[in-house]
Amino acid sequence: MTELASSEKEGIDGQLNHATCIINALSDIKPEIENVIKMGRKIVESEAVVQDKENLARKIDSLKKDFNDTGNEVRTEKLYYSFLFLKKLYCVRKAYYDSTFENGVIFRYL
Repeated sequence: MTELASSEKEGIDGQLNHATCIINALSDIKPEIENVIKMGRKIVESEAVVQDKENLARKIDSLKKDFNDTGNEVRTEKLYYSFLFLKKLYCVRKAYYDSTFENGVIFRYL
């Protein structure tokens, strides 16, 4: 999908939000895509299409595969950014707790 723009928490969070927006957009258009595929299959199966039924069927299959592949790629990227975000958050919290403990401060509000 995209390269990681920044390894900073804000950069990862931004790309995670971007991936979420793309997933939402794909979800919004999914019913329309499914309807187009369904109508296309009906047209190919009908008597209205005499020539090149196999080629049209392949194009419809290709459209469906491309849409599904795009959704899978975006979901994979979102999981990756979620992992990076949580990893970065863990490192920040660990560094904070380690530095606080080294300074002799006892955690009262954990």
